[in-house]
Amino acid sequence: AGGAREPSARLAAAIDALAQEHRQLQQTLQLLPLGLVRVQADGRLGAANPALARLLDIAPAALSRHDLASLLTLLMPGERLQPLLQPAPAALTVQISTRAGRPLWLAFTPLPSPARGGLLLLADLAPYRQADQQRQQALDFISHDMRAPLAAVVA
Repeated sequence: AGGAREPSARLAAAIDALAQEHRQLQQTLQLLPLGLVRVQADGRLGAANPALARLLDIAPAALSRHDLASLLTLLMPGERLQPLLQPAPAALTVQISTRAGRPLWLAFTPLPSPARGGLLLLADLAPYRQADQQRQQALDFISHDMRAPLAAVVA
């Protein structure tokens, strides 16, 4: 009787460890600053993190009313995102913007069979563009300050 309990105890411990790993993964996804959603093979949206709703400027509860096609209407993609609406879409990485003008980086990664579907990732490019603009302003300022004394010497 004692031997039969040992596999049962090991199974219970493995189930508990798996449940704890699942909770940690869920917490990590909730804190991730990048928008992430699981797209089902039929285009329905699966699990999504709060950052996705924030990047799209919609309420988190509104995500459940969208599928991939309607989610893409919140963006200004032109024809570049049409391949995502095809059966078994390929990987895609593109810079786009929301209708409100927020610049985003979008990446779609297909999942292998049997899962199918894919993962859609959105990243906010605004902070990077702002940093690049500040860098350019600093370079312009330094360049001007370096030329001014040289102009006085030459003149």
